Amino acid sequence: MRLTSDELLSRLRALGSASRAELATALGASAPTVYRRLRDAEARGKVVSFGRGPATRHALRGPLFNRADTTLPIHRMDPDGHVHPLAELVGLDQGAILVRPIQHSPLPSLLLGEVGTGLFGDLPFFLQDLRPQGFLGRMNARALPAFPDNPEHWSTDQIGAWLLDHAVDTPGDLLLGDAALDRWRAWQPERATIDDFPVLAQRILSGGAPGSSVGGEQPKFAAQVAGRPVLVKFSPPDDGSAVAQRLRDLLVCEYLALTTLAEHGLAVAESRLLERERRFFLESVRFDRTAQGGRLPALSLLAVDAEFSGIGRGWSLAIQALARQGRVTEDTPTTVTLLQNFSNWIENSDQHLGNLTLQPHPDGRLALAPVYDMLPMLHAPRPGEVPPTPVVKPPPAHGGIEPWRQGGAMALDFWRRAAADDRISSDFRAVAAERAEAVEVALTTPKAPAPSQSGW
Repeated sequence: MRLTSDELLSRLRALGSASRAELATALGASAPTVYRRLRDAEARGKVVSFGRGPATRHALRGPLFNRADTTLPIHRMDPDGHVHPLAELVGLDQGAILVRPIQHSPLPSLLLGEVGTGLFGDLPFFLQDLRPQGFLGRMNARALPAFPDNPEHWSTDQIGAWLLDHAVDTPGDLLLGDAALDRWRAWQPERATIDDFPVLAQRILSGGAPGSSVGGEQPKFAAQVAGRPVLVKFSPPDDGSAVAQRLRDLLVCEYLALTTLAEHGLAVAESRLLERERRFFLESVRFDRTAQGGRLPALSLLAVDAEFSGIGRGWSLAIQALARQGRVTEDTPTTVTLLQNFSNWIENSDQHLGNLTLQPHPDGRLALAPVYDMLPMLHAPRPGEVPPTPVVKPPPAHGGIEPWRQGGAMALDFWRRAAADDRISSDFRAVAAERAEAVEVALTTPKAPAPSQSGW
C-alpha cells in the first residue's frame, strides 16, 4: 500500500494524537513508511511531535486562538523583575494546545499537566487564572466592545486574544506572547498614597482602566503604595442605607478575620483597614508581587483541582485529593481543614475553590498561599436588601473534633472582636455578640458534632 501524506494527516486528525505504532496499525502501513511521512509532514509544519522514545506522539498543527500563529512564547518574571523564556504554546488541530519547553530546557512537571505530556484539550490550567475575573474582570470586559460584558462567557479564543492584546497586570508570574512582554515593559503601576484612595475608587466605579484582572467580586483597585504592590477593596460611602452599612460591616469583618487568623499563627495577606471620605478601604499587600518589581507564581485551587483531581467543591476535599497525589506539602491539608472549620464557624458561605491560592514550594510541591477573602458572607446583602439574620447552627466537623474545636475557638475570638469594634454598626455588633455566645456554648457542650459528609 502506498501511503500518501493526505491519508496520514486525515487519520491523524481523526485520532487527535497518536504514536507511530498506532498510526501504522490504523493505516495498515509499515512503521518505516509512517515514520517517513511523519518526518516530511513535520518538516512542512503540518505535524508536531512530543514526548520521547516509544512514548513519542504526533498531532496536527492548528492555529492558536483563531489566529495565524501556531506557536507563542510564555515568559516568566522572577522576583527581581527579570524576564526569562519558560515554554511555548503550540496550536493543534481542533483547539488542542501543546506546552513544550523552549530549547529543550526542562519544565516544572506541574506545567505538563495530569498526563505529563504537556498536551491540553483547551487553554492550559495554569493560564486560566490570567483571564479577567470578578469585579475588575468585568471592568476590563466593558472597555472592550467586541467582547461579552461578562468574562465568564468568553470563549477560549477570546481569552487568548485578551491575553495577547490587552493583559499586563495579571495574577502570578507568567506573560503570554511577546506583545504582553512589551506592554509590561511600558506599563507603570498606579502610584498612590492612602489619601488618593477615594479618587481611585471613584475612577474605577466610573469605568476607568483598572490595570489589573485579579478576581473577586468586591469593588477594588490595584496600586503601589509606599513602594509595595497592593490590592485595595473599598466599601460604599456611609449614606445611611442598610445595604451600604452592611457592606461596610463586612469589610471591617474581613480585616478582623485576617487579623484573628494571623494572631493564631496562620499566614494571611498583610492588610490594614483605613477610612477616608466616608468609605472603608482594606489594603492588602499582594503575595504574587515583590517590592523589587518582580512577580511570584500563584495558582488558584480551582485551576489546579480542575486539572489534577476534578473534585470541584470543598476546600478540604480538593486539597486531600491533591495530597493523595503528592502534589501539596504535608502541612497544607491540615491548614486547609482548619481554615474550612474556621470559615464555617464565621458563616463564610463563599467557599469556592477560587478563594484559595497555591504557590510552588522549593521541593516542587504546592503550598497554601496567604489567606484572603475570609468574612461572614452569609450576611452579605442580596440585590437591594439585607437578608434576615439566620438562626445560629454549629457547623459539621471537618477532619475530626480537634480541628472543629480549634476553628471554633478562633471563630469565638473573631466574633468577640466584631462585637466590640465600634467601626461596625450596632445592629451587626449585636449579631456578632449572639454568634460569639452561640459558639462558646457549642464548644463547651459534651456532644460532638456530626462529621461532614460534603464539601462544606
